[in-house]
Amino acid sequence: MFLTKKLKLSPVTSPDMKYSDVDVDRWSAPYIYAVSPGITDGYPDGHFAPEGNITRAETARRIEAMMRKKYHVPISTPDRQYYSDVDADYWAYPVLYI
Repeated sequence: MFLTKKLKLSPVTSPDMKYSDVDVDRWSAPYIYAVSPGITDGYPDGHFAPEGNITRAETARRIEAMMRKKYHVPISTPDRQYYSDVDADYWAYPVLYI
């Protein structure tokens, strides 16, 4: 709901795509589908995990996507490693440094 309001997106009640674990009757479905795809892409197997916890990397990815969409901020790869627990080939490496 927060991202939908911040980006001034309208809730989506009839989504083109559907996550396997987000029923369209779920209270948060219109907000989840308003920011999908692009900001909240779900998982490769087609689920979203609306009751699950998200990682630091997933949070950074969503913030980066929101900044790119709203403020047109490009992703840039950092010139040095700031986190000792993140390898340079990790999928979220660039977005953890925004």
